[in-house]
Amino acid sequence: MNNLTNFAYRFLWFGICIFAIFAMLYGIFKPPQNGVIPPKFEVVDTYKNCEVVRWTDPSNRWQYFLNCK
Repeated sequence: MNNLTNFAYRFLWFGICIFAIFAMLYGIFKPPQNGVIPPKFEVVDTYKNCEVVRWTDPSNRWQYFLNCK
């Protein structure tokens, strides 16, 4: 290999290493995402003039209650 080809390969590897370092630093120091999922309410039926409401919490458990007005 001549000097120009050797220099090009070194420059390429240097660029890849610098990119990898910055990508790792970004992954380490970026602010955390807020991954909280809001609960979901859904009217699924009626019972004696009351609404049967299904509430889904963030762990995907269903809980039912009556909403009588």
